[in-house]
Amino acid sequence: MNGMATAGTPAQIDLIASGRCPACAELRPTWTLLRGHPCPRCGVAGSDDPAALDTLHRAIGERLARRRPWIYGPVCVGALLTGPLPLLASLVTLVGLLVGRHTLVRAALPWLSPRRRVCTRFTLRLWLMVAALVALVAHEVLTLVPVVGPFLKVGVALGTTALYIEGALGFVAGRLRKDGRSTDLDAWEWLVPVGLLGTFVAAGGFGVLATLWAWDQLDAAGGWVAGLVRGWLEN
Repeated sequence: MNGMATAGTPAQIDLIASGRCPACAELRPTWTLLRGHPCPRCGVAGSDDPAALDTLHRAIGERLARRRPWIYGPVCVGALLTGPLPLLASLVTLVGLLVGRHTLVRAALPWLSPRRRVCTRFTLRLWLMVAALVALVAHEVLTLVPVVGPFLKVGVALGTTALYIEGALGFVAGRLRKDGRSTDLDAWEWLVPVGLLGTFVAAGGFGVLATLWAWDQLDAAGGWVAGLVRGWLEN
């Protein structure tokens, strides 16, 4: 059985979006499915029709979109419950970022060609670190804001989590479209990780200083939160 699969029926599109051959349903390296590579089992290649590929891209995006509420909802609830205390809302946000990375972003990366996938993965790891540090700084500053601070932390937690996930998925989608034209890397694809690495180093230093400053302010304001945390750590 050889030739080119049309990959145009809903069943075929669903199979390809699941990482399977549209003809025999055999699991395949996902990046080969969008580039006309023949299936190692049945010999049928994927479709090279642009309209069919656009439909496949949308199908892949829709499968990932269905998972978003299961990340954004718990992040909002967790940030609301932990908002009055320092560091905990930052921890909730970090967990949301990591869950988003493992359940959404990593699921999109295998569609990229091997070299572009490696470069994109490195870029998005640095993007995750930057998002986490921005959330840390914002959360610890808002700890000092009375009444509305905990509610603002919900916006920070949701905003930074969505910024990372939507930005990462949008970046992967753009690289996937580029892959359709050429698998050669552009020079800027290496420059972006370098720029993010510099941002991460700068944000890391500022984040540490902001956390220490917030802790000192809490101590000076009465120290009940700091004393509570110290007592919990000692016990």
